[in-house]
Amino acid sequence: MRFIFLDEYKRDDKYFKINGDDYRHLIANRYQPKDMIKAKYGDYIGNFVICKISSTYLFGEFFPEKKIENPEHYISLILGLPKDRALFPTLEKSAEIGIKDIFITPTVNSDRKDINETKFERMKKIVKESCMQSGNYFIPCINYFNSLSIILEKIKDDYTLKLLLDEGYIENINPFDIYSKYCIENFSRVVIFVGPEGGINENEKNNLIKSGFISISLGSNILRTETAAIGTIFFLKQLQNFIYKRSFF
Repeated sequence: MRFIFLDEYKRDDKYFKINGDDYRHLIANRYQPKDMIKAKYGDYIGNFVICKISSTYLFGEFFPEKKIENPEHYISLILGLPKDRALFPTLEKSAEIGIKDIFITPTVNSDRKDINETKFERMKKIVKESCMQSGNYFIPCINYFNSLSIILEKIKDDYTLKLLLDEGYIENINPFDIYSKYCIENFSRVVIFVGPEGGINENEKNNLIKSGFISISLGSNILRTETAAIGTIFFLKQLQNFIYKRSFF
């Protein structure tokens, strides 16, 4: 555990009281009084210094170091609802790499067509813990919609580069062409669509293309949903970091 988010905890004078899962994680990592851990509170990051540890909670003080702002250029993921085997690793690794938001929707080939409240809470917990472990300051927002068309309406703007990972695409356009052909620096956001196991049908594909998505191929191998999503997100994140000279999430 490399990082902790303090916004959800009550501040009593200058001290925060940490309990629940975050308390258990800190104890499991053998933190002791006077130890420091990086933390975020509001728009600031700094050091959280542990002052007192009890059997169920700990107190600590936050010392801000600098104000941070959301990156001007970021990545979003639209995920055709897959099985949990693919869903949970995709959420975990996407948050670890540094994605801004995730849109999930069932497609024709999705095995299930809905996410219950318990599972949704688990998903939010997964991305938060991934950010805490990796040191990512920004927890991605998870959005669930029961229709792809609703999501497409929400990303209808001129500042988004939209990419469709298409295993059936035969033209030689791949992620490496994004920099040379599509001037990624002209877009504030890159959105990736990844389908579930079994891919998407022709009607869904046509709707995506009509909404401005560009089909790209990741090669001749048929990749699993989580492999395609995580690999592409990592590549694009490193490309953005290179273009905008960023050394942080």
